Amino acid sequence: PVFLIILLPWFFYWFLSGGKHKAKPIGFFGPKTPVTKMVDGKPVSDTIYHTIHDFNLTNIDGIPYPSSELKKYFHVVGVFNTRSKVSVAIFEKLYFLQEEVKGKSDIRILTINNQPLSDSIASIQKFIEGKIIDRKEWFLLMGSEDEIETLLTKSLFINYSSDKPVDNDHLFLIDK
Repeated sequence: PVFLIILLPWFFYWFLSGGKHKAKPIGFFGPKTPVTKMVDGKPVSDTIYHTIHDFNLTNIDGIPYPSSELKKYFHVVGVFNTRSKVSVAIFEKLYFLQEEVKGKSDIRILTINNQPLSDSIASIQKFIEGKIIDRKEWFLLMGSEDEIETLLTKSLFINYSSDKPVDNDHLFLIDK
């Protein structure tokens, strides 16, 4: 019995630690700044990660969605415009995600319109017509050209041009 008491935990540890998993860690995006802080009189190394610039966008219902909301929820962010086939693919991925996270109160989906000069609220509503979007958890956001440019180029590092729609199939996870 003593032999089993010693051997059994070792066997479980060996069995569980030797397995393979398919999970891949998500990397941090953007610049990182190493800093040293004093904690209890001792220097401790830390990293300050990239943050999203302040913004104040509006959803297609006219309700403001300020950057302060980013501190309350985890956000999955995509970029779209009404003339892009890539945007259709992004929305399909996000429909699937919407179903997977249904009922999780700390996750929001944001899709940011990257053509503020040519996409109107009416054209966006036509684009999403017939699509099942939970407007309490999925926000279709619009803003001024300057605000969109700053958000896309300085926060998400996406090439932006008001002359040509940006076809970007990336989704971004923004933590609290």
